[in-house]
Amino acid sequence: MRDQSVIDHEHWLRGERLAACRNLLTAYSAYAIAASNVARVYEGSRLGDAQIGLTMGASVTQFRDAYFQLRLVGPDEVRAPALGLRSHVEAHNECIKKWGDAMMRLDAETVTEVEAVATEEERLRLQFSDLHDAFLEAATQAMIRRPTTQ
Repeated sequence: MRDQSVIDHEHWLRGERLAACRNLLTAYSAYAIAASNVARVYEGSRLGDAQIGLTMGASVTQFRDAYFQLRLVGPDEVRAPALGLRSHVEAHNECIKKWGDAMMRLDAETVTEVEAVATEEERLRLQFSDLHDAFLEAATQAMIRRPTTQ
């Protein structure tokens, strides 16, 4: 028979893992919305207001915090898909920054750069779906798996 403290700890850990997965998905959603808003502004060849950029920066911070929480308590099979999603968020965020920088110095010479960065942003954005789905599947499997009994 298993000790009640072990059962209680496993129950607590499962709750923490579920919360960490939920936080990462919530943070990802916030990032996706903020990044989409920035991209829409840039696609219209405008710089937009500062609040859009602040929201984007806050969403990146929120995502990083959620990722590190998951890294601490998440099951092994969830960490790799979470890392893939985090790496992609970072690459996408960097691309958005480059796009904004190019927009700020927009002249005849940087039009090609703006177009190239916009194309790269779209490519990265389209890859989010697969990474999100991989994380969600791994998290779901980890959460529905029954703990082993000893």
